[in-house]
Amino acid sequence: MKLPISTEKSKVTNLKKQESEFLGFSLKATKKGKRKNGNTRYIAETHVSLKALEKTKQDLAKQVKKNTENPELY
Repeated sequence: MKLPISTEKSKVTNLKKQESEFLGFSLKATKKGKRKNGNTRYIAETHVSLKALEKTKQDLAKQVKKNTENPELY
């Protein structure tokens, strides 16, 4: 599958220095001990992004309001 890549939307990010958001998640690399050879070991840390969390809260508030206004429907 040779899909075209949009250079406007794509970017290379060093997650060790800066976190990045992708599909509603915030991604970053954090240090997690050392390897046997002495190199620092990194792991990917993910969290729901603040933007996605706010949207989820708003959607949930709408559903609760709808259910409390018409309880006989549920």
